[in-house]
Amino acid sequence: MVLILLGLTAGALSTVAGMGGGMLLVLSLTLLFDPLVAVALSAPALLSANAHRAWLYRAALDRRVAGAFIAGAVPGALVGSLTAVALPSGVIPWILLAVALFAVAKGCGLVRWEPGPRGLLPAGAAMGGLAAVSGAGLVGPVLFAAGLRGDVFIATASAAAVALHLARAVGYGIGGAFAGIGWLSAALLALGLVAGNLGGRRIRARLGDAGAEKVGYVVMAALVVLALVGVS
Repeated sequence: MVLILLGLTAGALSTVAGMGGGMLLVLSLTLLFDPLVAVALSAPALLSANAHRAWLYRAALDRRVAGAFIAGAVPGALVGSLTAVALPSGVIPWILLAVALFAVAKGCGLVRWEPGPRGLLPAGAAMGGLAAVSGAGLVGPVLFAAGLRGDVFIATASAAAVALHLARAVGYGIGGAFAGIGWLSAALLALGLVAGNLGGRRIRARLGDAGAEKVGYVVMAALVVLALVGVS
């Protein structure tokens, strides 16, 4: 039941705010599991959830932006996932804290990074590697900085995340990280995430873009709190 609720919350927040739900899920899982297990467990669940969200918003997809980002994200995630398997598990919570702080700084405008069309491929490679090591790829902030908004942003971020999570799942499989995974747990997370997508879609329609942006700030605050708890 806890895993379904976590998935439900993460899926709804990702759909409403467009970012942060996946990282919120990983940070929550690190409080229940070994950090590497938590990161690996999130991969198949987030893959399923983003595939569902990408289908819901498929008409708004920006194929050019998604293609450029994915071209970098896939190899980055493969390399990063193999690196994650070799890292001491105690390092991962600190990486998550650093990622959470960066995400908040970017969301608040303290870090100004706006990749143009040529910057999407290297940005995708960096975010793919980061997602594989920490479970949080910051796809949303990159595509937001690239100028995407509204349903186009949701659709493109979801499609890019599908490729990223698929690539890191392959890397974890090669590195043996799935040996400690309970597949029932992954299925429960995926179920909660998909249900959260549907609920979040209705909430987003009622809130509008301005309301969704406010939810994003709440998510960022929660990220920092959970990350600090994880390293304490």
